[in-house]
Amino acid sequence: MIPEPTENRYLDQLELAGPGSPTRWLTDTETLRLTVFNAAASVRVALRGRKVDCYGESKFASNELVPTTNRAASIVEVQPGAGWLVGAAAILLAGAPLDGQTYAVLSLGIGSSGNFTETEVLAAGTVTSAKRIAWPGSTILGPLECRGALRSIAGTTPGAGVEITETIPTGARDELIAFRAQLVTSATVANRVAQLILDDGAAIFTEIAAGLVQAASLTIRYDWAQGYPQPTAVQAIDALAPLPIGNELGAGYRMRSSTLNIQAGDQWSAVQYLVRERIEGA
Repeated sequence: MIPEPTENRYLDQLELAGPGSPTRWLTDTETLRLTVFNAAASVRVALRGRKVDCYGESKFASNELVPTTNRAASIVEVQPGAGWLVGAAAILLAGAPLDGQTYAVLSLGIGSSGNFTETEVLAAGTVTSAKRIAWPGSTILGPLECRGALRSIAGTTPGAGVEITETIPTGARDELIAFRAQLVTSATVANRVAQLILDDGAAIFTEIAAGLVQAASLTIRYDWAQGYPQPTAVQAIDALAPLPIGNELGAGYRMRSSTLNIQAGDQWSAVQYLVRERIEGA
């Protein structure tokens, strides 16, 4: 059994740990835990810690985790044992997440697995191939405090006569920067008017009409984007319309078209949208 350090031995260990090292004594029952919320494919993260025991020996503890991609919490733990914790880190080993796609929390607690009781958070933030979180040194940032991952997403092509519907995934918070789609109208005579609707899964909070009327047998590209001043038609083949600046959509929120006088043979296609995505957690 490792003895508790005396006051003099305590001071000795601080010297061994290095100048300015934090004074964090671990007992045998304490656990170092890494919780990861991830949205990127093929990610693998390492939890690493280093301690100096009361005999002055430096020892390492390490474990690895392949987190799920559904933004739910994935957990890995190590129990370094009794001694002075002098460093801990979360390091990306594989994958190429953008900043904002992989969020990690480094914490300490008593017990492990289902009996773990968190006692303190050491560090929290996003990790990439060029960015780690570590204790000491890193700050504690919430998942929505990062800049976010810029993602261009190809949407789903609906059936003929059916409107576009795109839904924000569970655990995500997306800022919609731009939305583009193409509408090909059938030969059925009617004047169509396209709109982009933003809702919370039920209630509409934004409805933006495009800048032209589309007749039969035409192909028009529609663009909604932040920064456009007003709905505008460009050479009768492109329609431009503004989006709210800095709009954020939570999990389950939808981006969908609503086309006045849509006909059974009309076809929406080439759906593409640009978002800045962050992890809210699930």
